[in-house]
Amino acid sequence: MDFIRQSLTSKNILIRTVTLWTIGFVLMYASWVVSYRTLPEGILIGVLLVSRIEIATYELMSTFSRIFSYNFLWSVFHL
Repeated sequence: MDFIRQSLTSKNILIRTVTLWTIGFVLMYASWVVSYRTLPEGILIGVLLVSRIEIATYELMSTFSRIFSYNFLWSVFHL
């Protein structure tokens, strides 16, 4: 635990960045493993907005604009 504290308060920005990225990755991976093992399959189908929106199309720019619009609206309005 002391090593993590020293790494997070290091004067070297690279060490702090790698430490924070590693902590974030470990926490995200752990939450994914727990949810994958405990939640029943298909529990979120149709619940989230993203599962109701048709995003993929045959045109690259159309798909890009849909994904960009969805992310923009999500960040502005927290849908």
